[in-house]
Amino acid sequence: MTGEFGTGRGVAPRSPACLAMSRTLLLTLLSLVLGSLPAQAPARTAALPLQGRLFDELGEPVPAATVEVWRDGRLTHRTATDAVGRFLLVGVPVGQVEVTLAAPGKATVRRPHLLVPGRQVLVAELCDAVRLSGRVLDAAGRPVADAVVLLFADGRSEARSDARGEFVFPTARVGRGVLRAFGPQSFGALDTDVQEGARIEVRLPRAGIASRLVRVHGLPEATARLAHVRVVSFEGMLSPAAGRVALAADGTAAVQVLSTSLVELVAPGFVTSPRGALVENAALTPIELHAVAVAGAMPARAVLRGRAEDEQERPVGGIALRVETFDDQIVGRGTIAADGTFAVPLELAANQPFRVCVERGEFYVGNVGARLRGRDCEVTLPRADAELVLLLERGGDVVAQARTQDGERPMLREVHVACADRPWSTFVPTYCDENGCFELRGLPADEYLLRTSTDGGEVLWATARVRTGRVTEALQWHSAAGGTVQGRVLVAGGAPVGGMVLRLWQCNRPDAMAATADAWCTVRTDRLGRYRRAALPPGEWRLVADGSDAIAPVAFDVRAGSAETAELPVAAPPR
Repeated sequence: MTGEFGTGRGVAPRSPACLAMSRTLLLTLLSLVLGSLPAQAPARTAALPLQGRLFDELGEPVPAATVEVWRDGRLTHRTATDAVGRFLLVGVPVGQVEVTLAAPGKATVRRPHLLVPGRQVLVAELCDAVRLSGRVLDAAGRPVADAVVLLFADGRSEARSDARGEFVFPTARVGRGVLRAFGPQSFGALDTDVQEGARIEVRLPRAGIASRLVRVHGLPEATARLAHVRVVSFEGMLSPAAGRVALAADGTAAVQVLSTSLVELVAPGFVTSPRGALVENAALTPIELHAVAVAGAMPARAVLRGRAEDEQERPVGGIALRVETFDDQIVGRGTIAADGTFAVPLELAANQPFRVCVERGEFYVGNVGARLRGRDCEVTLPRADAELVLLLERGGDVVAQARTQDGERPMLREVHVACADRPWSTFVPTYCDENGCFELRGLPADEYLLRTSTDGGEVLWATARVRTGRVTEALQWHSAAGGTVQGRVLVAGGAPVGGMVLRLWQCNRPDAMAATADAWCTVRTDRLGRYRRAALPPGEWRLVADGSDAIAPVAFDVRAGSAETAELPVAAPPR
């Protein structure tokens, strides 16, 4: 008989009390051992690396720039660019984030970014910034204190005037902008040209903005505590109240409105018709809103219901869907069931437009009212809970690497994509990673032209034949030495014009390379009026100021490996 613990000796049977004591001792030792082990880490959210590169207006890299990632109002990651403007952030959770880019002497950029596989590279341009100062005066020329001053130039910046009416924007982006000032009883706006040493004086008219009382009728007291009044016109959204004021206990709210403003009620289960600020003639007359209960009460979360079919009207299941607004805010996720039906909970208001996207699948949304190319479809439903029919078509993928004639070369540039027979039908640009690899998922079956460029100015282009349900991995890339155009924009007196947007387009297209999605492009002058665009295909080009007739079109020839200088004098800065 084999003894206990393998000693080979016989052991007398133990009493029940001894056995109980042994079990207790064994459990105690086991608990001590397990307690000394590290606790199992909780399940982590999927994470990806986020990399990118920052350039200035002249295409030069921006070193030592701060890159921050924010999610739900919290800073999660921070890094700085290296000497060539590159950055890398590791372990960024997938989903919607906001990326903040800042550098000395540059205007800060805040950009939403949807981080998913295939969208892990961010390339951005940081524009020159200067100090912009000024003051706010009333109609009689007296300073207006505590006025809200808003500057709109590829973003929104806010400042307030002091007791002397003075305001300062420390880093205003050079170029065209709109300045709006809100005083206690008046409102002023003007288009401005932000340049080095610029100083702005805003005079408020005698009337134009007023503090109006909004009174809501027919709203239960419990609902009134959750309700607010919203100013829905463009000007109203710029008011100091930020276009949203909570109701007081008596069902009223004081808002600042313009003559063109519209106000409406936002309350769960109730709606009102928007009323204009000039519905009443007297400025002191309250704006009356009458709340009407919605039948069934709009739920806090609407549900997008529908079914998905293929080209033969057969149900398609097992496909993940993502619903997002046009500012890339995800408002719902779901999966199509085996019978083709889906029900996606949405945090979305009725009549708000949104996109329905296929999540990393081999299908793309092909037909919702109109046939749309790409993996997304744009939808506006009359009701947030209306049924939607999706036609899912099987697409093809391109997973390739950009190559030069000398072999593989790492790069970090945009890859422009267009249909071969429709060069104007561009898709959202994708990006190469540090090894020159890129992915194009779920493209409709067609022939495409792809174009990118290297840091050295070499232009690469290729054609890709996308077939349904197949992956294209090998592309034959053609390369050619690109040319450069550069110059300055000056007024008659020799002063530079910074921040001017210039548009370039190619007059003739001698080969397929010139017929790609980048057949025209834009450049911006820096604070010294300089501009430069490299890696242009050779040929005849035109250059003109975008949205302005201050500069007549200038013709120039781009030659491979050379830089063309095109000086652009103007009589005066465009206003």
